[in-house]
Amino acid sequence: MLHHLRRLTADAGLPAIRVYDLRHIAATIMINQGVPIAVVSKTLRHRNVGSVSHSVVTDSGRCR
Repeated sequence: MLHHLRRLTADAGLPAIRVYDLRHIAATIMINQGVPIAVVSKTLRHRNVGSVSHSVVTDSGRCR
């Protein structure tokens, strides 16, 4: 899977990305689309909601 991800990003001319980075990207997109932080936290299987706010940058620059 990692090899496939690296090939896709290289073919697209994007910088290398880690699988872990995809979690942050997904969380950021969900928060920016108005998904409640509790739902994002559960989706990412975090033990507590506060974990999400440390890894998400929203359009306004902070986690809601």
